Order: sequence, then C-alpha cells, then structure tokens
Amino acid sequence: MYVHSRKIFSIIGLFCIIMLDSLVNKVGYVFGLCGSLGLGSIAMIVPSLTYLVKYKKFSSILDIIAVLVLIVGIFITIGSTSLVIYNIIENK
Repeated sequence: MYVHSRKIFSIIGLFCIIMLDSLVNKVGYVFGLCGSLGLGSIAMIVPSLTYLVKYKKFSSILDIIAVLVLIVGIFITIGSTSLVIYNIIENK
C-alpha cells in the first residue's frame, strides 16, 4: 500500500508542477507561491504538527502554544497564498 501511495503522490506533484509552469508565466509569481506555501508550512505548520503528534497529552502550556502556532501558520499560509493568487489573476 505504501509503495502505491508514493507513486500517486509523485504523479500528483508532477501534475501540479506542469500546471503551475503552464499557467503562470512570470517567475516572480512562482517565487511568491513557493514562498507563501513554503514559509507557512515549513516554518510553522510542520513543527507544531510534529510536536502535537509526538506528545499527544494536551496538558501543558507547550501544547497550547503549539496549537496556537499551528492556527497562526494555517492563517498565514492561506492568507499569503490567496494574496499571491489574487495578484496573479489581477495582473494577467
């Protein structure tokens, strides 16, 4: 099962890269999308999710902080990505 899901994710990722390359014609927009998605997910979402999955107790102040960082990271990622997409659509 794991091998098949890896192939599926690889094909989906390849499709997304081809669509992004076909639809976005300015390099600045691509960097904006990469920055908005990467910053929020790598800097805020992944670390807090990793902490919450590893320590499933939800009883300390660190758990509350991890949940808050996760929520802020989700808002930052969605907000910045939607602004970049809005600029792409607006300037076409």
